[in-house]
Amino acid sequence: MSSFHWLLVLLFSITPTVEGRYAIIYGIGIGLDPKHVFIVASITIVLLAIALGALIHYIDSLIIGFKDSRYELFRAVYRFYDRYLLRIRRKARPYIEKYGLIGLIVFVAAPLPGTGVWTGALVSYVFGIDRRRTLLGLSLGGVLSNLIVFILAFFFKVVLWG
Repeated sequence: MSSFHWLLVLLFSITPTVEGRYAIIYGIGIGLDPKHVFIVASITIVLLAIALGALIHYIDSLIIGFKDSRYELFRAVYRFYDRYLLRIRRKARPYIEKYGLIGLIVFVAAPLPGTGVWTGALVSYVFGIDRRRTLLGLSLGGVLSNLIVFILAFFFKVVLWG
């Protein structure tokens, strides 16, 4: 397979809402080596966790600055972000308040819409989880999510479609 497909796996792995879990489905689906797809997606997820852990404060500040922009598009981005933060606070609060770091890992690992490393980074930021625990929670949760999807995708490809 061409390096273009590997580049797409890499790019999908860092894209919000797509992340490694869908990159794995894409890579396996187009015929890339499943274990290499898992490794590339997981390494990329850990690198994303490191970057987001360090940058989420700045991303938040930038988007909050859009609130008073003279451009409607920036104000719309702020409104979307503000609603999204309210939603993830409600969604993540039971996990974080009851289980702490384990709750963050489970929240990130659940291969469901509205979870993942990007959302987990916001959850961690909103709930004031320190950087070390954020990095651990995002990395472990992201790799676990990849593993869950990898096992399911591999099962469907090998067992059901031969």
